[in-house]
Amino acid sequence: MNNNNPGDLMNALVAKLYATITGNDGSIKTPRNKFVSWFLPGIPFGPEDFTFCSKGFIGNTAEETLNLYHQGFVLSKLFDFVPDVSRQFIDNSMQQTIFTSSQDSISSIYKDVLKYSRVLDLPLSKTELKKIQDFRNKLTTTKEVIDIMTDEKKTVTEPGHLTKAYTSKMSEYMDAADEYMNLIIDAQSAKGDDPEAIRRVAAFSNKSKFLRKKMEAAEMAWISEGYKNEYEQINAYINQVTQKSMVLYKQDLQNKFNSALLTSAADGGSDFYYTTLLPGNFASNEGWSEFSFYEGDFETHFNKDTNSWGAKAGYLGIFQQELRDQKQKKTQVRNHQTSRQVSNLHRCRSADLF
Repeated sequence: MNNNNPGDLMNALVAKLYATITGNDGSIKTPRNKFVSWFLPGIPFGPEDFTFCSKGFIGNTAEETLNLYHQGFVLSKLFDFVPDVSRQFIDNSMQQTIFTSSQDSISSIYKDVLKYSRVLDLPLSKTELKKIQDFRNKLTTTKEVIDIMTDEKKTVTEPGHLTKAYTSKMSEYMDAADEYMNLIIDAQSAKGDDPEAIRRVAAFSNKSKFLRKKMEAAEMAWISEGYKNEYEQINAYINQVTQKSMVLYKQDLQNKFNSALLTSAADGGSDFYYTTLLPGNFASNEGWSEFSFYEGDFETHFNKDTNSWGAKAGYLGIFQQELRDQKQKKTQVRNHQTSRQVSNLHRCRSADLF
């Protein structure tokens, strides 16, 4: 077999790369809607183009911050597409194709689904409704008052005795806890031979046990006089029963989707949905797996299936120049080994956070 032909070399190399990506297990059938899509020609990226993945959008300067938002915009738009699954695969054995889009964006379709969909809203049972109302009556009280503007009677809802007691004792506990934490922070941040720094350390050593007891006593009063456990159990039950509503679930999805919308000033004020790659430092990380290709791989992976790529595979750009140079030097594959590093990444979109 002629292993000096750059097209044949590329066919075999792409076949091994495909096997590496998919796990190379012929007994596991890959679903039709999952396939490898090659950009043709490739898109050049440098490690600096993914800085925002690990650093976020806030830079050390305004210019850097502007560029980080631009990076997020580019990556979001690159992934915000609906792939065209109607195209035929390049060959019958390997589910891979040249990248193409249906021109629809995932975000626009998802937005329409949330906007126009109707969810099943199952009503609560009579027992649940009665129990919830009984609990709410313990938390609030209703009374009639005179409207100062109209001098007419009106009904208002105010916190009940249980809620007032809970809030009052919680506030006392928070004050005691805040006093104790301030003492700790002052001692931990003390540095040098300044008299104030020395005083803070000494104050914590001598006063901490008393303030800790004060905080613990405030917590016990919150439990016994502020009905802490009873109040939280009532709210936990109401939340548990009412949150099963699909209407609330859909509203939560819409809120999260809308909050993921960002705007890049560097791209004319264009909107984009937050998208990143995990782990964020993948571009500069040294933990990439080694991918190598030599004569034995050529013999293993070049066959009638990969041959269906034909000359087109040579335009993929992967090691293309290197392989062409090898032919010009009339060096056979057995005298040459090439290696690159590959890594497994996870795409994280705003919708994935739901």
